[in-house]
Amino acid sequence: MKLKSLHLFLCCFSALIITSCAKREDVVYFNDAEKINTIVEEVTPRIQKNDKIRVSVYATDPATTAPFNQQSSSSNDIEGKTYLVDENGEIDLPILGKVNVKGLTRVEAQKLIQDKVAIYIRNATVTVSFVDFKITILGEVNSPGTKTLTSEKVSIIDAIGLAGDLKINGVRNNIMVIRNTEGQVESHRVDLTSSTIFNSPVYYLAQNDVVYVEPNKSAIQNSSSTRTITIAASIIGLVLSITTIITRL
Repeated sequence: MKLKSLHLFLCCFSALIITSCAKREDVVYFNDAEKINTIVEEVTPRIQKNDKIRVSVYATDPATTAPFNQQSSSSNDIEGKTYLVDENGEIDLPILGKVNVKGLTRVEAQKLIQDKVAIYIRNATVTVSFVDFKITILGEVNSPGTKTLTSEKVSIIDAIGLAGDLKINGVRNNIMVIRNTEGQVESHRVDLTSSTIFNSPVYYLAQNDVVYVEPNKSAIQNSSSTRTITIAASIIGLVLSITTIITRL
């Protein structure tokens, strides 16, 4: 009788170790989706120190823009050049010299440079684009890492999609977004299970934002006790084997 009770206890103990549960509300996104009726405030990224931007100058005659694009006048492939925004917030453009673009949006920088180019070339068009608009996604996602984007407009939902969605053990109601603006680091928390995420100031991400998805309690416990569980499983197996041998005697 005692041996049967021991078997039952060990089986229950094993099941308790490997079994976990989660509520639907903790896993499903936008639980109150029927309440969504809001206007999302769009945040336009601004150029910061150490950003890389590409500046291209176009005109009817490519030869006139070649000096601004730093390439041969015979080239028909005008891609412009990539510039690093220095510590003073400036880029050093050919012909134009130092131009301060810090704090400007891409469109504002575009207009500023175009106005300067207009002194030399009539009806020229200038385009400015981010070269290294990137975000980093860490934690409980299927594809963590740094993502370089072709668009400057990316929401936190887009970012999670780029990371292959959250793993089942990722905490959905407490996602952290870390933002560094000119050396000022701030963090925000967003809840993917609620429609309030659309009102978050970090719903639209800025360049170099870090998104972190923390593991739930079950994942933390499993991670920290992996070795303990392995040892416990070995002990349980040994005890079961011994009790089986004893019952046969």
